[in-house]
Amino acid sequence: VVNLSAFSAHADQPQLLKWVRHFQNLPELFLTHGEDSARQAVGRLVAGQQSETKIIYPTFDQVYTI
Repeated sequence: VVNLSAFSAHADQPQLLKWVRHFQNLPELFLTHGEDSARQAVGRLVAGQQSETKIIYPTFDQVYTI
C-alpha cells in the first residue's frame, strides 16, 4: 500500500497519469480524494492508459481487504 501525498488530480494530473503509465501491471488503484465526479473522471483517464487496472472509489468508512 502506497499513499502518495505529492500528487493532486487537479494541478498534478499530467504527472499522475505519467506515473501510472510506467507500471507494467497495476492491479488496483484506489482514488480517495475529491468529489465522485472528479474521481471518476480521473479514473477514466487512468483506465485509458491501464485498461486492466481495477479502479476503486472508496466511500467514507468503507473497509477493504487487500
